[in-house]
Amino acid sequence: MRKTGLALALFGSALFINPAAAVESVVQAMEFAGNNLEIVQTDDSPLVLKANGKEIFRDYQLYMERIVPMGSRQILIASAGPGGNACGSYPVVLIPANDGTLTVATPIGSECGVFAEMAATPTELIFFGHTRPGVAASIDRWSPTTGLEHIGRIEFEPQPDTNWSTFRPDGLSHPIYLFTNKDIFRAFEALAGPDLGALSTSLLVAAEPQLFDGFLIGMGCTPHACGTADGFIAVDLEKRAVYAATDATESRSIWPAANQWPEPLRAKLEAWGRGER
Repeated sequence: MRKTGLALALFGSALFINPAAAVESVVQAMEFAGNNLEIVQTDDSPLVLKANGKEIFRDYQLYMERIVPMGSRQILIASAGPGGNACGSYPVVLIPANDGTLTVATPIGSECGVFAEMAATPTELIFFGHTRPGVAASIDRWSPTTGLEHIGRIEFEPQPDTNWSTFRPDGLSHPIYLFTNKDIFRAFEALAGPDLGALSTSLLVAAEPQLFDGFLIGMGCTPHACGTADGFIAVDLEKRAVYAATDATESRSIWPAANQWPEPLRAKLEAWGRGER
């Protein structure tokens, strides 16, 4: 607990002790383009990137990754993130001017979950977005001179040559992996229709699926919205049928209608609807 001041009576006068200054610890340091860079942790949470002692960027996750050549100069690539569940990181680029002054750029922004991979060429960086069932992702390129340009999109596809006969329920570490089977993916696609993206997003934060009385059940939630944007999916392993539901703050969707769910799966759905997750 932080001190807010302590008053002591001493010879008829009051003595006040001021709050302690924030304590900083250096978690990473390097030299780049004539600048001394440090990432420091303070006791008020965010990591801070400093150049020659001056703050230039901050976020709750922050790490200087690598220096890459780009044209006639070099740039430094860092990764940053807001922390929390399933958000991952986003790229931060430090660009030196001729005098060594650094410009900080976040080419694709910092929205949770949009960034997956990056490739560096001698002239540009190429960013590949994170795709999932029902949600296409962007492919973009960026350079210090031209800025960010959109060059294409990628969509989720299940593994080829997979079907109900090849599906093995054991060892799945996350509900999303159910969609990698082509037959199961197509079944959920037909079930949820245009809401497939909302369904897959609602499962991003999740534990491994569980077997329950002949059903494989997965439950999850949307990053940074657990308890207010949750998802539920189930696969009937014997009848080769699928079931799904999403539960958001203002609406709940169930596919198919709950009265068409078999028992005891319907009881499991009702318990989930009561918040037993």
